[in-house]
Amino acid sequence: MSAILLSASASFAVFAGAEPNTHQIIIQGGEYIPAELTIQVGDTVQWINKDFIPHTATAQDEAQQVLWDTGNLNKGDSAEVQFTEVGLSEYICLYHPVMKAQITVEAVL
Repeated sequence: MSAILLSASASFAVFAGAEPNTHQIIIQGGEYIPAELTIQVGDTVQWINKDFIPHTATAQDEAQQVLWDTGNLNKGDSAEVQFTEVGLSEYICLYHPVMKAQITVEAVL
C-alpha cells in the first residue's frame, strides 16, 4: 500500500482553535464516493482505491497543467492531498476521464 502526501498550495491561514480534518474518498465501481465533498482550508483528503483497476485523482487547469495529483493508485493503494486554499477543485481520473468529482474548500471560521 502506498501513501503520498501532497500539498495543493504552499500558503494558508491557520486560525486559533482550528484543527485540520482528514476526509476519505473511496474509488469503487468507476466512481469517486462521494463525488462532491466540502472541506475547510488545511484539511486533507485521502483517496482509497477499492477497484480492481488503477485510477488517479488529478486536478488540472485550463492549459492541462497538473495542479495536484495522487499518482497511480492500484487496488488497495491510497494517497493524500492537503488543501490550503479556498476554492473549487474539480478533478478526474487520468485513465478514465469520465470519472469526475469536486472538492469545495471553505475558509476556516
